[in-house]
Amino acid sequence: MERASARNAGHEGTWRGLGLTIAQEIVLQHGGELSASSAPGRGSAFTVVIPHETAPAP
Repeated sequence: MERASARNAGHEGTWRGLGLTIAQEIVLQHGGELSASSAPGRGSAFTVVIPHETAPAP
């Protein structure tokens, strides 16, 4: 994922936002992966994979 840049804010067509950057950081902190794919005219798909760990018994 590309990091968004505040310098791009306000320039039409160049704003990418911060949502995916923040989401990626959260996913990475949990040992996961965030990926994206896009097809012109069809939209984009985002996949989040976070490993599942079983909590230890109390």
